[in-house]
Amino acid sequence: LKDDFYGYMATAEYFLYDFRNFIDASYTILNNKISLLKYENDKIKLYISSSLIIAMLLIVFSLLLIINYQLKLNKELEKRIASEDTMKQLKEQVEKYNQELEKEVRKKTDELYEKIYTNQISKLPNRNKLLEDINKQKYNNLALLNIDSFQKFNDVYGEDAGNEALRLTAEFLNSLIDDRYKLFHLSGDEFVIASYSFENISRKDFFNFIKYILQSYKEKEFSYKGKNFFLNMTAGISYKGYNKILSYADMALKEAKAQKIHIKEYLTYEDLEQSYKEDIEIYKKLLTAFDKDLLIPFFQPIIPIRDKNLPIKYESLARIVFDDEIIPPFKFINIAKANKVYNQITSTILNKVLETIEKYNVEISINLSMIDIKDENINKKIFDSLENFDKSDMLTIELLETENFLDYDYVAQFCLKLKTYGVKIALDDFGSGYSNFAHIMNLPIDYIKIDSSLISNIDRDDFSKLMVETIVSLAKKLKVKTVAEFVSSKEIYETIKDLGVDYAQGFYFGKPTPIEESPIINGGGGIRRFN
Repeated sequence: LKDDFYGYMATAEYFLYDFRNFIDASYTILNNKISLLKYENDKIKLYISSSLIIAMLLIVFSLLLIINYQLKLNKELEKRIASEDTMKQLKEQVEKYNQELEKEVRKKTDELYEKIYTNQISKLPNRNKLLEDINKQKYNNLALLNIDSFQKFNDVYGEDAGNEALRLTAEFLNSLIDDRYKLFHLSGDEFVIASYSFENISRKDFFNFIKYILQSYKEKEFSYKGKNFFLNMTAGISYKGYNKILSYADMALKEAKAQKIHIKEYLTYEDLEQSYKEDIEIYKKLLTAFDKDLLIPFFQPIIPIRDKNLPIKYESLARIVFDDEIIPPFKFINIAKANKVYNQITSTILNKVLETIEKYNVEISINLSMIDIKDENINKKIFDSLENFDKSDMLTIELLETENFLDYDYVAQFCLKLKTYGVKIALDDFGSGYSNFAHIMNLPIDYIKIDSSLISNIDRDDFSKLMVETIVSLAKKLKVKTVAEFVSSKEIYETIKDLGVDYAQGFYFGKPTPIEESPIINGGGGIRRFN
């Protein structure tokens, strides 16, 4: 038992020893594990601390990045805002530029349109605009108006005065028309008045309206820099032709100028047919006048102004007296020329003028044109008649259509031969063209008859006064007498008298009549004579 006890104790000691070793080992292991855990814990703490530090650093860095990005974003926003402001300003500038550009384009377009379609002096629509409108068939009546002797006015007063006269003319014409008409200024001294097609203005009404325009213009007094002047117009009228309506009006204007009348209509085919019938009737009357001695001279007195001792003279003017109708020369002269019987008129009138001179012992003038001068038969007739006529010094030959004097030597020789018989030479329509001044210097002229365009308004027109004063001064130096035609009033008479004109002729002194009805032949009563 004791052994068992000792054995048990020994075992217990071994067990206790082992247990202690186990405890120590466990403790050691536990310490190691605790140390390891502590180490791990320290490591974790360090990791956590590091992680926290890194996290903090990351957070700080992120914040810095965010702040930096925000700053950059703000800058970008500021730039964007600034850019938008700039773009807005640029857009406004572009819009302003576009507006200015559009305005400039419109202005240049208007200027170009004005240059193309507007007369620069009067600011009226010009020829281009008229032609464009004509192509659209806008007008059914058209009158082409031309200012008479405007070139002379321009040369005497200068271009500025001429331009002002055109502006005043445009203004005056515009004041006379209404919405039914359109006024154009083609160029220089030419204007057009046209009536719109849709207005349906009749030919008669349009013709009378243009006559009213011409008369109103003739009576209109214009002023420029203290000088007063009057101007006249001639008109050519056309009613049909569409794109040729202007050409037809121009043809009518040229006819009016040639016939020395102030208005002329272009005749359409139907009108020509009617006119042809009328021409045939006139031609028949002309032939009857030759056969029955119905072609007679009428006589208009030419009154001396300055020298009361000078006799009253007469101008012979051809008329056809058919029944109770008196047919003036403008109706039959061109018909006679067209039918080759013009020389019969000259021959008949010459015979009767010489008979009148012989019978009444009065000075008379007879008109000769270039056709007469160049006609060999008329030439022979004139000089054969003068050969046996002892009062040839009482005959005056008035030279007509002087613009057609192309063969100067021939005309000069003709005049010189007339002078050998004592016949006097008068130059008609003096002042209507510059060639007149050449004629007076190169032909043996005794009288110059001042053109009616310078006399009709001379009492109110400074330009006409200046021209006539110049003509009278030149005539005196050349020892040539002056005759003023178309003296229709006392005012005109007084004016030409003050200017030194030698003779006056016109309705104020007497109308053309047969010589038997002339007051001077019946004792001198009835003719105004002032000295």
